[in-house]
Amino acid sequence: MKKTIYFFILAILTTTSLHATGGATLESASDSMQALLETRRHAQAKKPRIIYTTNIDEATDPGADMVGKLAPDFTLPGSDGKDITLSSFRGKVVLLDFWATWCGPCRLASPVMAMLNHLYKDKGFVVIGVNLREGFAAVEHYKGLVEEWMAKPRSKRWAADLMGQPGFDINLKLDYPTVIDLDYPAAVDDEGVYRGKYKGESIPLFVLVGKDGKIAWRSTGFSHDQFPKFRAEIEAALAK
Repeated sequence: MKKTIYFFILAILTTTSLHATGGATLESASDSMQALLETRRHAQAKKPRIIYTTNIDEATDPGADMVGKLAPDFTLPGSDGKDITLSSFRGKVVLLDFWATWCGPCRLASPVMAMLNHLYKDKGFVVIGVNLREGFAAVEHYKGLVEEWMAKPRSKRWAADLMGQPGFDINLKLDYPTVIDLDYPAAVDDEGVYRGKYKGESIPLFVLVGKDGKIAWRSTGFSHDQFPKFRAEIEAALAK
């Protein structure tokens, strides 16, 4: 069942062309996605190398030593045209989600970010998506595809099962703030938020910032098995 959901989400959320065809099988969608990612990898060959991963290995995270320290502040342009500054959320628990639309595990995580936002946004919690320089047009289009998928009955049943809420029937939204790390391509010079300030080497990268502005937890990679871990870390941070 989990494997089916994995490929189903990847197939639905991979590209605009797959969305347009509608009748593509999961197998052809998966093949097309892999071809797209191979093309993107070749195109990125001369740029700072970023790995996308489903593996969660905190022991090899180059930023593991940042836990317990003050989260580096940043100001980045938001999708509403206004700048967003991390420190302006002091007093709330913030989950930073560093991601890109071409990253398969990032796409798997998007519905879960919507679930976490839904579960905790009224309790002093906010998700901030930090996209790696793809532009707001691409990000907003992607969000539309995700929300369309999450509105389907089958997707709601999956969300209800994952959250442990039988009968869940809410159209989840990616309505949390999203910013663009515009300096990401200059990361070879240790500039930018993702690589320069947060020591990122693979995506998705999640950084949980406590009410006091200090990093409470961080994790690289994503699988749906991590959902209870996300909830536990968020709830522990909210309780402080």
